[in-house]
Amino acid sequence: MHPKIVRFGSVKAMVLISIACSTRFTSSSKMITSLPRLAVRNGTLPNGLQGPALHTPDGRGSTKMVVLRGANYIRLNGSQGSGPDWNLPVYHSTFSIGKWNRSECTLALERLHKLGYNAVRVFMDSGDAPWVDGGRTNGINGPWNATNLNPSYLDNVANFVRDATAVNVYVIPTLWGLPQSSMFECSSDSARYPNNLLLLPDCVASKAKYAQLFMKGMKARLGEQVLSTIAMISLENEVAYSVAARPFSSENTNTSFGPAANGKHYSLVSDKDRQALADDSLAFWTDTAASAIRSVDPQALVTVGMFTYAAVGKNASTSFGLPAQARGTNADPRVPPRPAVLARLSSGIDVVDLHVYHVPKMPQGTPWNLVADLTSSAFGANGCGERVPTIMGEFGAWKVNPSLFPTATLATSAMVHQQTSSCSFRFSGWLFWTLDTWEQPRLWNWDEAPLLEQQLAPCNRIDPCAQ
Repeated sequence: MHPKIVRFGSVKAMVLISIACSTRFTSSSKMITSLPRLAVRNGTLPNGLQGPALHTPDGRGSTKMVVLRGANYIRLNGSQGSGPDWNLPVYHSTFSIGKWNRSECTLALERLHKLGYNAVRVFMDSGDAPWVDGGRTNGINGPWNATNLNPSYLDNVANFVRDATAVNVYVIPTLWGLPQSSMFECSSDSARYPNNLLLLPDCVASKAKYAQLFMKGMKARLGEQVLSTIAMISLENEVAYSVAARPFSSENTNTSFGPAANGKHYSLVSDKDRQALADDSLAFWTDTAASAIRSVDPQALVTVGMFTYAAVGKNASTSFGLPAQARGTNADPRVPPRPAVLARLSSGIDVVDLHVYHVPKMPQGTPWNLVADLTSSAFGANGCGERVPTIMGEFGAWKVNPSLFPTATLATSAMVHQQTSSCSFRFSGWLFWTLDTWEQPRLWNWDEAPLLEQQLAPCNRIDPCAQ
């Protein structure tokens, strides 16, 4: 059991939401022109314990805590189910040229605001290289020979941030992968995708360049005043290695790897050394990209998303050393970071974003439960330690395949329980997957389950740790 903060006024220094539920977005004269800059400070967490969390200045020489609560706003070019768009290529089209719908986005932001939500998470579209179906240049990539990010795409993102500012909603842009243009090309000889992105010097440099150019584009368009609406930059949706790809795969015959992006060489013989290669390289990747972001905006916060080990049928103890996956195995080859280890090793990460979804059964065959799921990633009651707060940037309810929650009522009950229970693990932010993504019929969204939207809303449950 954890101590609950039941009465909003019982902890004066703590502010769970940044707007009053009665506030409504009514006219341009009421628009907010900037949001307070977020920073990490120690204070009282939603569960009543002390620890790191997001804070803003309170106007009286101190700070107040801000708990990010909201949703992922996702538009896809094609449907992942049946319907007229089922055969279209599926990509994140929210801001893509020719797909961007500002009025639709504005309605979504106002919808969040009216229920007291204060955060939205969005994805950048990396586009496609010329050899993939002839190429696609309407993403952030632009033409293959571009020397910068697509300016029209950045305009769309900046307009979204402005509209979010007006309704007091923070934005978390997710820099998925690398833009598909020649300036971000990287090698894949000694390490194959996705491992090359984290291990090889030119790939790490490309990610840093991407992050820096994105931040430059936002700062040029938004200025310092509106830039504070960007709560944090997420370097990746769900970062992971693959034990079916070199250098961790069974096809790799080398006994060592190097130099890695950090300039070091590692043995591939012992589990300890293989794990050190993975951990050190991930920390170097995050630190390099974070430094590039802060060269543009020194106050910027940086996060990275990851799923739990249980989500891919693993646990941190038996996956230590990233043992190679045997050929012909149907198991998911991905291995995520251990969040607390990443938080300890990386000086660049300000917030850990841990995604938690129910699965039909745990790796050991038992029914899903939150404690076992988090324990699979060696994530305990102390969260990510004394320096880095943890948010749940994705949590959602499977409707079919797997059919875990056949009704909206069951989905709502499970999601509220998951949120309240996670307070015991020092989570201090939650973003539901998704607001209205009809293109993913396997998962409940708020359009299909209005009860979910209402029960998670700060206006109706001001304390996220109260059932």
